Amino acid sequence: MTSEVFMTGGFRLLAFFVMLTGVAVLVWAADSTVSSGPPKAKVAPVEDTVQGHKIVDRYRYLENGDDPDTKQYVEQELAYTRSLLDPLPGRDRINARLSQLLTIGTVGAPHVLLQGHDSFLDRQSRAERSMRVVLVSDRRPEERHDAVP
Repeated sequence: MTSEVFMTGGFRLLAFFVMLTGVAVLVWAADSTVSSGPPKAKVAPVEDTVQGHKIVDRYRYLENGDDPDTKQYVEQELAYTRSLLDPLPGRDRINARLSQLLTIGTVGAPHVLLQGHDSFLDRQSRAERSMRVVLVSDRRPEERHDAVP
């Protein structure tokens, strides 16, 4: 003989969590500082004919950085971007690390000159104005027969 047991507390617990989730969503939505979306760019069509084909560019004015409409759009776009990125955690650490990495400078891809086992890199640090050529060799110094200053 089996008997069924109904647990009314389970339904109440589920209802409580649904209400709690709803309240959390409402608080988050009311506290959100992010605007409803990115700014809308003004549409100002310009029509060109290229090799007999008509081409319409609706945003040609954005190519002119001195145009007041372009400046206004860029300012609005930057404000929107900042509203999304600034609240993210860890941005200061990421910014510090990227700044550090950007001071490393430039290192070019290795390339081989003449025939042999030596390759060279172009390297430039942020402080230098000209590139340096750096010899990278797999041979020991006593095996080398060339003179590199």
